[in-house]
Amino acid sequence: PDIQAAVKLLDSATSIAILYGAGARDASSEIVALAEKIKASLTHTTRSKDMIDNHHPHYMGGIGLMGARAGNHAVHHCEVLLVIGSSFAFHEYYPKNAQIIQIDTDPTKIAKRTHVDCPIVGDAKIAVSQLLKQVQIKTDEKFLKACHQARSLNDKIEDWQNRESKPGKL
Repeated sequence: PDIQAAVKLLDSATSIAILYGAGARDASSEIVALAEKIKASLTHTTRSKDMIDNHHPHYMGGIGLMGARAGNHAVHHCEVLLVIGSSFAFHEYYPKNAQIIQIDTDPTKIAKRTHVDCPIVGDAKIAVSQLLKQVQIKTDEKFLKACHQARSLNDKIEDWQNRESKPGKL
């Protein structure tokens, strides 16, 4: 695994999004710790939405058509996307200009759906633990705050959609 190349990419970026999937199920605490250390947003695939507390301040929701505005915003506006345990199928939801690091145990899933700048074939828990030990602590929260604005808008829409209504009235 090219952990050093991934560390270099993560250390040089000011806006990082993490997209985690079901293949990272045993690495959820390491993923949260990494997100906190590098001020990265957290976005999930459909099968992994129960992995991380939805009230965590870095959590932005899902990706894709059934995802959240904030999750899609985070992935599309980051400089570096760290994909862990996922080969999310819909290429149109991957960022066009970001550098992508992908961690997966199955080498046939690396770069299957989109370009990958830094492939890491290996166990998610081990690879994320290695990244966590080596990356620099970040203090700039500009990107995370922009993601929070998208999440806030999403929360308002969900509140409106879940309001009580009377038959025949909105």
